[in-house]
Amino acid sequence: MLRLLQALRACSFRDSGADVSVRFLIMKSNVNKYRLFSPIGAIIFEKRSNYRLSPQVRHPSHVEDVVAALAWVQENIGDYGGDGEKLFLIGHSAGAHLAALAAVDHDRLLKVKFDPGAIQGVILLDGAGYDVPAQVERLQTKVYQKMFRDAFTDQKELQRDASPVFQIEKGRVYPNFFILYVESRKTASFQAERLLKSLQKVGGQASVHGLKGKTHSSISRDLGRKGDEVTQLVETFLMESGK
Repeated sequence: MLRLLQALRACSFRDSGADVSVRFLIMKSNVNKYRLFSPIGAIIFEKRSNYRLSPQVRHPSHVEDVVAALAWVQENIGDYGGDGEKLFLIGHSAGAHLAALAAVDHDRLLKVKFDPGAIQGVILLDGAGYDVPAQVERLQTKVYQKMFRDAFTDQKELQRDASPVFQIEKGRVYPNFFILYVESRKTASFQAERLLKSLQKVGGQASVHGLKGKTHSSISRDLGRKGDEVTQLVETFLMESGK
C-alpha cells in the first residue's frame, strides 16, 4: 500500500475572488512535487483538501473542512492504492496552520471518526499562526490585522481554539512534526519555536529548521526541484518517519 501525502494549500484563509484551487500535476511547480513524492512510494491527495475561506466563514469552518477531508480520505483512499493508516500532512502558510491544528485537535478528528494515530508525520512550511493570539498582537499592518480578524474574530477564546499550541495536551500521542520556516520572517521563527516547545513539553517529537535564501513563496514553490534544500530535508523526513 502507498503512503498518502495530504496537501493543504496556502491562501491566507481569504477568498481573493480568484480561482485558487490547486491541482498538483498541472501547475508547473507542483509537477516537481509529484516527481519528488512518487519515487518514495507516496501519492498526493489535494483535491479534497480545499477549505472554505474568510470572510465568508470564520473559525472553526476552515479546520472543520480539513478534518472532514481527512475522514473521507481515510475511508476511501484504499480505492486509489493508498493506505489510510499511513498519512502525512503537508501545508504551506495558512495551510501549515491548518495541518498543525488538524493533527493535534483529537476531539475534532474523533468527531468525524478519524483515527488520529493514522497521521505519521506533519510537514509545515513557513506557517505563522500556531499561536493566533500572540500573532494578532504582533501584527503591524492593517491588512494582516484584518486578515486574522476576518478568520478568527477579536475573541480571545476563539483565537485560542484556533491555535495548535493550545490544543496540545499531556497524555495524548502526536505525530512527528517537521517545522520549517524562512529565517528572515521573524514571526514565522517565533511561531515555529512556540509550536516546537509546546510539543516537546508533552513528550512530542518535533524538529525545527530555519532556512536562509528562501522566501515565503519559494519555500513551497521550489519543493520537489532537484538540489533544493527543502526538498532534500522533506524527503529525508518522509523516509525516516515512514519506516
